[in-house]
Amino acid sequence: MAGMRITGSTVIRRYVSNLERNFYDKNKTENKIINNRKFTRASQNPMEAVKALKVRKAMAEIDTYQKNLDTAAGIYDSAENAVRQISGIIATVHEKLIQGAHGTYDVKTDKQIIAQEIEALADEMVRLMNLIVADRRIFGGVNNTDLAYELKDGSVFYNGVSVNQFTDPSMFPDGAYSYIDVGMGMRFLEGGYDVDPQTAIPVTFNGAEILGSGFDGKKYSVNFENISYGTWKEYFNQEKHRAFVLAYPGVPATQAALDAWDWSGYGGYADAAAMEAAAASNPTLQADYENFRDEMADKDYSFIVSLGKMREVITVKPGADASETVQNLNDALYEKFGDAIEVTANGLWTTTALGMELAVRDNPAYYGQSAVYDVPSGYPKNIIQLTLDAAKACRSGDGDETALYADLVFASNSFLSLSIAKIGSEQKFIEFNQERLQNNVLSLKEQQNLLEFPDLSEESTNWKMLEMIYNASLQMSTSTIPMSIFSFMR
Repeated sequence: MAGMRITGSTVIRRYVSNLERNFYDKNKTENKIINNRKFTRASQNPMEAVKALKVRKAMAEIDTYQKNLDTAAGIYDSAENAVRQISGIIATVHEKLIQGAHGTYDVKTDKQIIAQEIEALADEMVRLMNLIVADRRIFGGVNNTDLAYELKDGSVFYNGVSVNQFTDPSMFPDGAYSYIDVGMGMRFLEGGYDVDPQTAIPVTFNGAEILGSGFDGKKYSVNFENISYGTWKEYFNQEKHRAFVLAYPGVPATQAALDAWDWSGYGGYADAAAMEAAAASNPTLQADYENFRDEMADKDYSFIVSLGKMREVITVKPGADASETVQNLNDALYEKFGDAIEVTANGLWTTTALGMELAVRDNPAYYGQSAVYDVPSGYPKNIIQLTLDAAKACRSGDGDETALYADLVFASNSFLSLSIAKIGSEQKFIEFNQERLQNNVLSLKEQQNLLEFPDLSEESTNWKMLEMIYNASLQMSTSTIPMSIFSFMR
């Protein structure tokens, strides 16, 4: 069998091919090290390139979402600061209304000055509600061109409509929210017009929702004179023509309870001091007087309170003063309703339960005169309009009406607290999403490193090995490629 003959040209051709391949491998590794990339063109590794492009696209989207979240965080910080400033202004308005309700202030001078100061505070609230952040009028809803709040002849307008016109804030023009996409799959609700609030974050607010709109419904207040400790009451029995001044801890007795008491044998006394003096020298009178007082001390006061479909009987022990009575009442309310109902220091019943009707009445099963009275309805719910109307009452010199407005303004801070709480909740959500996206970025960077970036230590070792192979290939050329005549012509 004849052997296969390998010509010199075949040897040279194979040698040159291997030399070029060794040079290519060494150069490829050098490029990875120099460029810090596994490949510089998609054609070098199509499958990995497609994966790398998907990762880069995801990272670019997250970068956009992070910028949106940073914008939202700035808007919410500014909104919270503005609402907190308004809360402070309301406290100042309340203080000035207390001054205006005082009878010692002159109507023509002092109360006019107080009214002007209150109106100036209303102007300040309007300025805060027209705040612009990140090129957005943040309390204007989707209105980003005109003023959100305006004052016209003592009336407040939101997006061009009187704040008294609608109780539902969503009825105001341009009252919808503006949203930004933060990577939660933002989509529209059925119909294609409104963004699903579960898939995005609002970056503007309905200013009527923040400060209220429309008119208030029925309100209730506590008559502290009829639910206080040590109240002095005068009793006059028409049949026996005897007058007494009674002092006792607890609530006053009803007329029926007083008439049922056996008063025979007692004379009339002009005042409490006279009765106490007589009781001190008359053991029978003293015993009966103390028994009556002790009996009344055991009688707590009671209210029937309804909130929506909930109905509870609230029993309260009167305190040593109005503030202690309020504390006892709020403690009793908390046990039944949590923090949904609160009585202010001025006796006004307030609720944070939006959309639920609050009703309060005396419990007829208990002793006591009526301790609940209705506050007339028809007062504006919008805090700025309420402030301006309160200034009018102060200017008129009506102390009782001014005092009522003081209670209403004080209670409005509870409503504003809900707005602050809602903003705070969204801020927590923004922080959560910022952390979520940061974790996603770290995960994507790890994927990018695996797909695009070489292991430099490993590539350096490979390069050393390939360089040695290439150098060895060059050294083999003297024995592989025959010398030509030109080699001897040096």
